Amino acid sequence: MKIEGNLEAVLINLKSIPYAYSLELKEILSADDAYDFFWAGKLVDKRKFKCPDPKCQATYTCANMDKEETELLQIPHFRITGEHDEGCSLLKLPSEIPAKTSTSVSSEASPGQFLEIGEFVLVRPEPSSREQHINENAQSYQYISSVGEQQIVYSPNRKFYSIRPLVERFFDLRETGRLDLATIKVDGRTFPLKYLFKGIFNQDIDEHQEYPHIYWGPAYINAWNAENFRISFNSRFLHDSELIRPSFFVTRNQLDSHQSGRRLSRYLSQKSIDEKTAFITFIYGIPTYKQSKGKNYVNFDLDNLDYLDFRTTDYYEKLRRGGDFSGNSEN
Repeated sequence: MKIEGNLEAVLINLKSIPYAYSLELKEILSADDAYDFFWAGKLVDKRKFKCPDPKCQATYTCANMDKEETELLQIPHFRITGEHDEGCSLLKLPSEIPAKTSTSVSSEASPGQFLEIGEFVLVRPEPSSREQHINENAQSYQYISSVGEQQIVYSPNRKFYSIRPLVERFFDLRETGRLDLATIKVDGRTFPLKYLFKGIFNQDIDEHQEYPHIYWGPAYINAWNAENFRISFNSRFLHDSELIRPSFFVTRNQLDSHQSGRRLSRYLSQKSIDEKTAFITFIYGIPTYKQSKGKNYVNFDLDNLDYLDFRTTDYYEKLRRGGDFSGNSEN
């Protein structure tokens, strides 16, 4: 394979791209989807992936696909294990990469320039429509050199179908000092990523009704009505001078019908055994005040398990660092 100029070293050392073709499921998947499918029992071998271009036989492996969330040191990602064919469409240089490309490709934003990380799609598309979108938009792929450590992929064309990869990117951007520059598109609107995340910390619930956000905080799990679960936050919202712990429910029907339901069910079952064990919960939605039988409640109506993510308590310390541990838009 012959490639002109300094780009040759980059493409030969390709380490990761956002999507790969699953030889087991016969469809194109993101690494995040592959992770969920593996823990749902629908994928078996992390090495059975190839280049999404049907004319290319390059093979891939999905690194970390078989790791429990508590064992993950890096997010799941694809790595090339065989060379791309010369005519592969993924070898085309994306138009947004400058002509003077060195031996590494950077997705960093320049000082003062916003970094668009992609779009959060609220409803997963059918696999066929997603495959068509990918094949028609080869420029959406971001190439990563094998030089240095594994990087998180940032691209304005990247589409996310759950909040889990958004949480990963939130932490990465915060740790590397780029969070103030990052933006995300949601439902046709572009938001600062920092604005999208809100810690639950005694906010007035009436001031949080305009847009959904990704709310986070320490929480506990209780098994409820056989195989259903109630997740209750330790932190509170304020309503008419009363501080109320918000909560939400995850039902067995939701778990059985979702691709990540098997993994979530196991996680929730393990955590509900010890009701004193806290973990960090992220949920996308709007908190709602309710009354029932003379009691006041604040609930999130979870209608999509893609809007839910859990992390260990060490993430709480990461969130608290930096002097912005509060419930306002700075969080």
